[in-house]
Amino acid sequence: MDDAKYPAFDTKPYRIVKSRSEASVPVNVAPTYYIVASDLQGFPLQQAIPLVQMSTNAQLAPRPPENQLPPLPVPRPGTPMRWYIASLLRCLGVPARLSGFNYLVETLLLLVNRPFETRMVTGEVYPVVAKQCNTTPIGVDQAIRTAVNQTWQEQNIPVYCALMGRSPAPHEPRPTSCEFLANVLMYVRIQMAECHY
Repeated sequence: MDDAKYPAFDTKPYRIVKSRSEASVPVNVAPTYYIVASDLQGFPLQQAIPLVQMSTNAQLAPRPPENQLPPLPVPRPGTPMRWYIASLLRCLGVPARLSGFNYLVETLLLLVNRPFETRMVTGEVYPVVAKQCNTTPIGVDQAIRTAVNQTWQEQNIPVYCALMGRSPAPHEPRPTSCEFLANVLMYVRIQMAECHY
């Protein structure tokens, strides 16, 4: 890589010229920053860019109540099923950075499109997903299990329980991979039937 093409961070042609926070503004509101690109041609000093606009009577954005859950996505005709399943998994808190996220999407697509039973997931569905993703069925199983564990550790239990239509118990047990798949699949099929997808 040629270092001359990529300048270091401290050689950028801009600088922060104003940073202020007023006493009358709530503490959790970000201060005002302006960037001046004085080294670029045709970009005079008077044209400062406000990154965060704030006045003395700034108001906070309304926060949803603590017990209110984020709305789960609803499938719309014409929307690809892959996109709907991925957005549903993101709402449930499954980290998209994990390979298990992609395996969950592929597995749910396979289960929605084909009449497999969820009790045959490890024997019939995981090998098909593994073949599609160039991995092993054991790798698919471990990655999905890791994604479900990570989701549970990040305390997304109320959203998952709302998906199943019940309120969370005080010490809700973590679902197995197959239980998680079965519950999400049931929700997807109900939504598809209601929306005539």
